Amino acid sequence: MSDTPTNGIPETARLPQSPNGDGWAELRSLLIGPERIQLDQLQARLDALRVYPEDVSQVLAEAIHLRSNHDKQLTNALLPSVEEALRASVQRNPRVLVDSLFPMMGPAIRKAITTALRSMLDSLNRSLGISFSLRGLKWHWEALRTGKPFAEVVLLHTLSYRVEQVFLIHRETGLLLQHVVDESVPGQDGEMISGMLTAIQDFMQDSFGGAEGESLDTVEYGDRTLWIEQSPHAILAGVVRGNAPRALKTVFQEALESIHFEMREALGSFQGDASPFTVIRHYLEVCLQEQFKAEETRRSAWGAWLISAALLLALGVWGFSLMRAHQARTQAQQRWTACLSMLRAQPGTVVLTVEKRHDAYSVSGLLDPLAPEPFTLPEVTRVCRH
Repeated sequence: MSDTPTNGIPETARLPQSPNGDGWAELRSLLIGPERIQLDQLQARLDALRVYPEDVSQVLAEAIHLRSNHDKQLTNALLPSVEEALRASVQRNPRVLVDSLFPMMGPAIRKAITTALRSMLDSLNRSLGISFSLRGLKWHWEALRTGKPFAEVVLLHTLSYRVEQVFLIHRETGLLLQHVVDESVPGQDGEMISGMLTAIQDFMQDSFGGAEGESLDTVEYGDRTLWIEQSPHAILAGVVRGNAPRALKTVFQEALESIHFEMREALGSFQGDASPFTVIRHYLEVCLQEQFKAEETRRSAWGAWLISAALLLALGVWGFSLMRAHQARTQAQQRWTACLSMLRAQPGTVVLTVEKRHDAYSVSGLLDPLAPEPFTLPEVTRVCRH
């Protein structure tokens, strides 16, 4: 036998052979067996393309936080589910929602009632201050002469300015995003007004041209003026009655800037759904401002105090007269009742009828010939004399 190496490999360097002749597989399983099992498991999960709940639970909170800061799509996606859950909860057991809202309902209701009462009292004081004055009587005559409501006449004379409505319009599509109206102004169709405004601006641009970026700033109609402010994606338009100061323009501009900063992504990707813009209504409500002429109100208040004092004095005199007349009637009735009782108590006297004619009483009856005349008796005369 020869010790010559086979294929250049010494006999002593050869791997030991397993009983079935697979020595390399056995060595591989000893060295990388655990890692190979883990790799096979990972490959199986990748091939299955499944998302495991335990994995999602570890990153769900952070993912929701990051997406909420990025945009409002997660909120819009969850909104139908939350609404349906609330509806199902109310149908199943409304007591749960009532108990949850109870700590907030009381203060909210009280605040609403207080605000409403304060507004009503302010309106009442203003109306009284105007109605019971010489100026108020003049305005009543003007209302009768012109056929206008008295409130409208008062508004024309006392109002410095008031923002009656505010529109937020998408600039590219001309669709209405939000619309707020003052409580004292009848509601109008915001979609129609926004469409007309867009048409007017397009007409002005097509008819008269102008440099890029130029736009319509004001539209006057009677005693109302439409003030318009524009941003790259939105238009803010306010209907103003009266002569508003230029400072109101700054209020409109600041409101539009805040809306554009907060909703820039929603404005840029707007496709016709205006529901995401309900969160910025408070910016529009800030623009609903009004101012009255303070001097006119003060003068009217003095006139109201004087006329109110005169009316109170007249009512007092009239009431005192009624009270004195009632007391006199009561005393007369009491005296007559006492007189009649005295007559009936006299011996030999029978009272048959009692009549009242022209504020005078007439008594008829029977008298015993042997009895004295009742009206000659001192005690009867003392009671019945008056």
